Amino acid sequence: MDIFGIIKDSLKYPFTDWKNILILGILVVVSSIIGNAISLGYTNNYVIFPLICVGFITGLFVNGYMFKIIKTSLNEENKLPGFNAWINMLIDGIKIFLVSIVYLVVPILIIILLILLLFTGFDLSILGMAYTSLESTGINPAVYLVSETLPGIENIIVIALNLFQELSIIFICILLLIIPIFLVAIAHMAYYEGELRSAFRINEIIEEISDIGWINLIKWYIVTGIIFLIFMFVSNIIAFIGSFLNFILISTILSLTLIPYFYMFYARTLALFYMME
Repeated sequence: MDIFGIIKDSLKYPFTDWKNILILGILVVVSSIIGNAISLGYTNNYVIFPLICVGFITGLFVNGYMFKIIKTSLNEENKLPGFNAWINMLIDGIKIFLVSIVYLVVPILIIILLILLLFTGFDLSILGMAYTSLESTGINPAVYLVSETLPGIENIIVIALNLFQELSIIFICILLLIIPIFLVAIAHMAYYEGELRSAFRINEIIEEISDIGWINLIKWYIVTGIIFLIFMFVSNIIAFIGSFLNFILISTILSLTLIPYFYMFYARTLALFYMME
């Protein structure tokens, strides 16, 4: 199956069970509850902190279900998996969150720190100034604490753009280079039935990419990236229209339908890409 065959299959895949789209959508709604609360004007820490905890834990289940899609797809199952074995889903969600921390957050923080040290003469006070600048924009970093992979990547970019505006281009370029390796590492972990260590066997992961073809990786990355941008564009248009009607209602509808559909599509396309020969 070529790249466009993978995309075609993955676009149809979520429709194999509408019920599961809605169930995943409910989890997405709950995981994004903190954003809706803030949009309604809730700023009390006694309200915000519990909502962050609820949203974070629910996001782990979202990750766990996406991982389940990858595993069943690698086993050549062509229908959405059911929502069962919730403890296993939670554990898988935690594993994906840990892998994302190692692949996406830690190396980028190290790179940014090294760049700052280079350009500021080892004056780390700039980090405090940057954080103060971030707070002055009204952004609370805790609000961006999510466990869902795709929103997490978006939030990393948002925080970086606000903290280190001068380094934003460098940051985004580094992130774009790391993301495909990270995604293949997730698929590699799914292939080994969720063995956490398998996500960090870099030699095996690079060898797997070489077998698939680096050109195929680039093609898949670009095509799925374009589809992601289309989804974002459509979502923003609908949200903009919804701002004149009922923003919370429109946001909830998107979370129940379009967002879970895209999650399912992306998990499926990652698994099929990993199986390319």
